[in-house]
Amino acid sequence: MLKEKCHVWIITGYTGVGKTTLVDLLVKKTNVEVLAFGSVARQYCQKKGYTGVRNYFDSVSETQFVNNINKALMEKIDGLVNNFPLFIIEGLPSIVILNDLRKRDNVFTTVIYLQVSAEIRKHRILQRAKFIVKDAEWEEFSKNRFKQVLGLEEILASADYIIDAE
Repeated sequence: MLKEKCHVWIITGYTGVGKTTLVDLLVKKTNVEVLAFGSVARQYCQKKGYTGVRNYFDSVSETQFVNNINKALMEKIDGLVNNFPLFIIEGLPSIVILNDLRKRDNVFTTVIYLQVSAEIRKHRILQRAKFIVKDAEWEEFSKNRFKQVLGLEEILASADYIIDAE
């Protein structure tokens, strides 16, 4: 008997565009499983003895950071694909993750890319209690550093839906 394809929704976009807000709404309505990129990254860094993602990011090359986090993310994805008919990946997975999922015969992937203006992103980031100006500035810096390493332009170009979340 042929197993149905697993549906994977990737909800992505830069920090402050509303990814978590949208995912929280979907979870309340559907009780779907969620794999949060940020949680996987934090768990990986903690396991490696770092106090935070930024500390790990600053201690290795961008490529090494992305490759190691991708590997940790793929391990989690493999478990979900085999056990759930639908789940959401929330965050900034790299183009490598997206390409891997799209090559799989047992997975149907939908990419939802959220975007807002830089001004709204900055306002939303600064409203969060866990962020301070220094971290918001780092976020802008890391956004530009990650754009090429993660292949964010390719993800945007291959998105099934682009939503203006302002």
